[in-house]
Formats: sequence, C-alpha cells, structure tokens
Amino acid sequence: MTNPTWQQRVADYAERLAEINESIDLILDETRVGTVNVKSEELKASQDALSAQVQNLQNMLAEREELLAADDAVGSGTTLRARLMSTRRIDDARLAKRLDEVGRQIEVTRERSVALFVCQYHLANLGQELIRLLSGSTGGDTYGHKIGKPDTTERGRGGGLFNEAA
Repeated sequence: MTNPTWQQRVADYAERLAEINESIDLILDETRVGTVNVKSEELKASQDALSAQVQNLQNMLAEREELLAADDAVGSGTTLRARLMSTRRIDDARLAKRLDEVGRQIEVTRERSVALFVCQYHLANLGQELIRLLSGSTGGDTYGHKIGKPDTTERGRGGGLFNEAA
C-alpha cells in the first residue's frame, strides 16, 4: 500500500472537518430543542457532546499545521487553500473550493453557536428579569452598559409594572 499524497491527506482533513462541523450542528439543534423544552438533562448531555466536538475541532488545527509544514506539500502559501490554488491544477482548485465550502459551513455553525449562547443566557436570567420588571426595581441592562447606574425611567422608581398598568 502506498502512502497517500498530500492532496489526499488534505481531502481527508477537509472531510473530517466537515463531519465534525456537522456533528456540532446536530448538537446545536439538540441543545436548542432542549432549551425550548426546558429539559435540563438533555441540555447537559448536549453540552458534554458539544465540548467533545469542539475539542476535536481544536485538534484539527494541529493537523492543519502539520499539513502546511509537510515536506510533500504542494505549491506555496501560508494556507492550505493558497497552496492548492498556486499549483494551477484543476483537481487542486476543486479541493481548495471544498475547503472554502467547509470554512463557510463552520462560520454558519459559529454564528448559530453564538446565537444559542445568547438565547440560553437570556433564558437563564428570564426569571430574575421578570421579577425585576414586575417589582419595579432598578438594575443594569443585560450586557452591563449601565451596571451600577440607577434606572431613571418611570418604571424604575419602584411603582412596578402592575402599578403602572393600573
């Protein structure tokens, strides 16, 4: 059996990267459903699985560096894509395009992860926020822009939302 070429190793890398990203996407879906259904046991399992996949993704960074430093690496450049595109071969260009697709998929997954984090953050504080609104107590806004500064709105003077409505 012959050793795989650099391009084959890069293609395998891209496929494993895509598989890890797909796993993370599925875990995000499970986590979102668990969040909506308020199933803490499902959330814990999803968070553990997500942590494992993120670790796998981090391990892929080391593999990318090995591919870039490999003696049999083709072309020139500081990225896999740049090296592949510098050869001006159609198969290498296809592989570079595949790397671009995987990169875009990872970016979408990153955005979904951030959105889910923000959603869970707000849901975790929902009870406290409702009590604050109903009681009319003052407090900083969610992201800390006004932490320590009193709320100067009518609602913030202690009358409470129900008093306002009455």
